[in-house]
Amino acid sequence: MDSILKNLWYGSYAPFDSCGAHDPETIHLVHLMNRNKDALCALCSPQQLELFEKYAECANDYLIRQMELAFCKGFSLSYGLWAEAYSHIT
Repeated sequence: MDSILKNLWYGSYAPFDSCGAHDPETIHLVHLMNRNKDALCALCSPQQLELFEKYAECANDYLIRQMELAFCKGFSLSYGLWAEAYSHIT
């Protein structure tokens, strides 16, 4: 278990990197996001573009934070399930 935790901590295992990477719906959504971003950026003035980039950066930071919290909650839940199951065995 120690090895798995270290690998997760140091980024050797990054399950979120491959989640949906080859899923057709995810690919379609990424395509739509990029197309809409390009269309929006083409309409923006330099000041609006700067503001949009700041917003996009904050939104990305928010999503990363939510992924981190979801991972921690999922890990805690799985450990709790394991501990409960183990306590019934012994």
